[in-house]
Amino acid sequence: MVQVLELDHIALNVRDMDAALAFYVDLLGLECLRLEEFRRGEVPFVSARVTGDTILDFFPHEGPVEGQNQDHFCFVIAETDMHALSRRLRDRKVPIVQDVIDRWGARGMGVSLYVNDPDGNMVELRCYKATQA
Repeated sequence: MVQVLELDHIALNVRDMDAALAFYVDLLGLECLRLEEFRRGEVPFVSARVTGDTILDFFPHEGPVEGQNQDHFCFVIAETDMHALSRRLRDRKVPIVQDVIDRWGARGMGVSLYVNDPDGNMVELRCYKATQA
């Protein structure tokens, strides 16, 4: 049904963006992406490049993070018709959290959808070469 190729990104909820960036960028040496755009309010999160194809996304989160600090993780999948995939997942009673839409990721713009796994973890399935119709 789906062919997972690799990990695209992990999204983390962070209470203090500067502290998160100090750890991941300054201490661990990851490349910071989209910080100025974030500060101007143009994008909702900051990213840090882990490898050429994998990033960490930092989502601002006010107040204490209770229970779960990870927002979601994302798999890159093989080229597919994403709307057909969405229909197949619904037919199998997989909860669709967010349906097919263009989104930015480790390699730029792609097409993805969000689902919940059986334990309620949010999983993004992203295709960089997809058809939407």
